Amino acid sequence: MLTNMLGIGACQSSRDLVPHRRWLAWLLSSSALAVGTSAQRPLETSAGSIDLEFSVPSMDGVAGTPEKRASWLANLAETTRQQTRKRLTDSLDLASPRIRLAVFQDRDEAMLRARSLCHRELFGIAVLAPDLSAAVLHADKALRDKTSLGGAVAAVTAQMALLQLLPPDDLDRLGYGFVSSALVHEATTAIGNGEVHAFVRGSLRAPFLAFGGNLLTGSSALLLRDRLPHLADLLQTEVHDFDPEQHAAAFALAAWLGSAAAPPTTGSDAPVRMSPLAALVAKAREGESAGRALADVLHQDLAAVESRFTDFVRTQKEPNWPKVRTESSKRRPHPHAALFVYVREPVPMRHRAIVQQALALRGANLTSGFAADDDGTPRLRLGPENHNVAFWRGGERGKPIDRAWPFVAVLEYDLEGTPEAMLACFRRIRGRDDDDGWMLDPMIAFVEHHNAQIAEGRDDRFAYLAIPDTPTGTRIAESEFVHRARVRWQDGSEAVIGTRTMLDAFRSEKTDGWSAEVEPLVDWLVVARNDALGVTASSALTDLRRELSPFATKRVFSLPDVPVGLRVGR
Repeated sequence: MLTNMLGIGACQSSRDLVPHRRWLAWLLSSSALAVGTSAQRPLETSAGSIDLEFSVPSMDGVAGTPEKRASWLANLAETTRQQTRKRLTDSLDLASPRIRLAVFQDRDEAMLRARSLCHRELFGIAVLAPDLSAAVLHADKALRDKTSLGGAVAAVTAQMALLQLLPPDDLDRLGYGFVSSALVHEATTAIGNGEVHAFVRGSLRAPFLAFGGNLLTGSSALLLRDRLPHLADLLQTEVHDFDPEQHAAAFALAAWLGSAAAPPTTGSDAPVRMSPLAALVAKAREGESAGRALADVLHQDLAAVESRFTDFVRTQKEPNWPKVRTESSKRRPHPHAALFVYVREPVPMRHRAIVQQALALRGANLTSGFAADDDGTPRLRLGPENHNVAFWRGGERGKPIDRAWPFVAVLEYDLEGTPEAMLACFRRIRGRDDDDGWMLDPMIAFVEHHNAQIAEGRDDRFAYLAIPDTPTGTRIAESEFVHRARVRWQDGSEAVIGTRTMLDAFRSEKTDGWSAEVEPLVDWLVVARNDALGVTASSALTDLRRELSPFATKRVFSLPDVPVGLRVGR
């Protein structure tokens, strides 16, 4: 690998890029060493409907040549795809489109392949193509052995197989997030040691261990501590909003549906019946909600279903874990709310209008960094720019600058229930070791600044708020940004979500090597974790006006108060 030839640690995070690392990113972005044309081309192999690109020089647990490791991963992915689809479809005869996977050890190569194959930025460890036909996975330092890397590949494959049967919007809208969570976890258990690692759906995050890797016994421990999430809460929470306790409950629910939930059939004339899980997916494909589908499939109301599920969880052996007293980590479930950060094209169809509206407002009302189009007007588009860039306002060109990176945060939320929504941005200098130091962005005239650029829209399903930003020059790489969204519905339910965005940009002829990282921020934090068990308890944040926590950590970002007057979306 080129990284080994240069003596550079390939597992280093993009946020810690040092000068020679930045030079490598530029080198990889040049035409002479683009992905697939470097000194060592990625291996290519196939298994069934899986096509695999593989560039991981070292991997513990699979002896032999790189070709053997690549073949092992391709066959693992194909087996996972077959098992997942069989479990979900049973007797249904559905088409199985080909899946293309790319696995790279070097992050820069993974990012470039993600943009060329999936047309997306690589956030976390893996990204899926919008049409779910391809995925790119970064085999970072946490994914360098047979168990961890194989588990990640299996998780990505299982997720793609599910989402090809049941699109992500339907999972969220109909309440089947627990199916997505459970299948991803199940896929990781088949790779040797049976441990379950939790991920976030969409762009998969780095895995983390919860409840000792055994979510069934973890569910039993939660039940005995009166912390097992209720079935209604599980069905009403979107999978991107799951905490570790909900991941454990989702895994246990799917395990129960695959075994004890199915009434036995006897006799040669007994009708062939689909498994409860496959029957649920079939009903989901017909547009039936998860709660109603469960009642229909199991021929009982949800109260009786929950009672049977609880009895199943109670039979799982509870481990002798430390008993941690905490308040419930989840509040009342809320209607749909999700926060997206777009740093490059493409943008999903439903968000294109609001993103363009936000960029247009920014260019018209505030001094902003944009490149010039051929007609001499500002180019109002997402993504890094380093040619013919200047400050613009109202179509008037100002001082030239060397680079800019326009990006947009979009809050999407449910229209029902007379919601009120707020979206704000905070900033601080990167490289800090603490969780403080966040400032209003901008510090001066914050309310007036944001009210001049906040875009608002809606369609027949959701309402939208969007905030653009156009950092320029050294500020792009020297700053980190937090976007926080808060939605309140008339019935009292509330969503508080956020993201942290870090951009890396440097002087170069090309912008291909520039990178971005977006981290989810949530309204709960880890309160108990150890090396053997991982996460064993989480708890709600206490001050939702000011606090957010990076996903699955004990850290709490303390954000400043937002002044009165910020435009509210209704």
